[in-house]
Amino acid sequence: MSDPDLLRWAAKVCPAVKFGKDDVDAVRDTVKKSYRPVAEMSLKQPFPVNFGLGQNGKPNKAFREFLDDDATKHKLFEEMTMVFGNPAIINRVLDDVVGKNKVCSQLLILVTHTPKEVKKLHLPYEKELLLRKGKLEPHTRLFYFTSQFLGPKTYKGTTLDDRDLLGEFNNAGKKFPSFIKGCKQPYISVSVAYYARRIPPLDELFAWPQKGLIGHATRVLINTRTTPATLTLVESSSGTKWWEDVLKKDLSIIISNALGREAQFEDESCDTVLQGNSQLCATWSIYLLLLNLLNPKANVTDTLSKYAQKDRDRLILRFGYFMKKYVSLSGPALRGDRLIPGW
Repeated sequence: MSDPDLLRWAAKVCPAVKFGKDDVDAVRDTVKKSYRPVAEMSLKQPFPVNFGLGQNGKPNKAFREFLDDDATKHKLFEEMTMVFGNPAIINRVLDDVVGKNKVCSQLLILVTHTPKEVKKLHLPYEKELLLRKGKLEPHTRLFYFTSQFLGPKTYKGTTLDDRDLLGEFNNAGKKFPSFIKGCKQPYISVSVAYYARRIPPLDELFAWPQKGLIGHATRVLINTRTTPATLTLVESSSGTKWWEDVLKKDLSIIISNALGREAQFEDESCDTVLQGNSQLCATWSIYLLLLNLLNPKANVTDTLSKYAQKDRDRLILRFGYFMKKYVSLSGPALRGDRLIPGW
């Protein structure tokens, strides 16, 4: 890379720093020492510097073996979907990577149909997120989307009051608001899984259409130290403003009611589908959550949107490889048909 190109690259990666001709050698030495990809250098990452890479910046032997093993990759990312819905495991990752006693986690499930329909319909995410040995996990909570999805004649639960709608499935456990109010940490991470009725504005956003329904996973990060509480949508499939507006409106109602005080989303959005064509929304939500917590002053989504999809694909593969330490790869694969990006 020529000196002018190197300085332009450095300015893009670190826009707050002013680089001149005298900085060329220092920048080049830094790049040579770290061997980090362009997209990675702009943000503090949950995995160590050079994780999985050799001195040439390419996958080392162990990482390459993982990349070449399709069965292991598929099983890992299927397990990541299970991890997404397990607050205990998410809290362990947060404690290890971000620091203890900073974040607590909870799972919220949103649907656009009635409990009777849920029981009758065979949903992929029901198998992956809700069912363990034939019953719902006790930490699971079930709510409903507001009337923007259901129309004017809706089930009363769309007012999102304090009732425990999970009672339709399982009488165990506390109410979602009780979990949220009981969190004493400065941040709360809410894993959001939902089943949406198949409607035209959503056709290009979500995978796994079945019986007219679509499943997807995202996350909300709540900063409890601000007034009103600040909400950040940790979303990898953004790209439709209509969808973001509806989702934020629904979630602000749910979370404000749960907190017992006003909660507002930050005024930001992104037109880039960060996960590309892969079906790794659950993995991306965990990765983006950690990036947001590790880079509190950065607009993580906006930063990643500036880079090529190939760079983002490589980052999510390295993150998945990093997460192997937190998930179990025992047992059969759940589906094995996910679209996983290549290196």
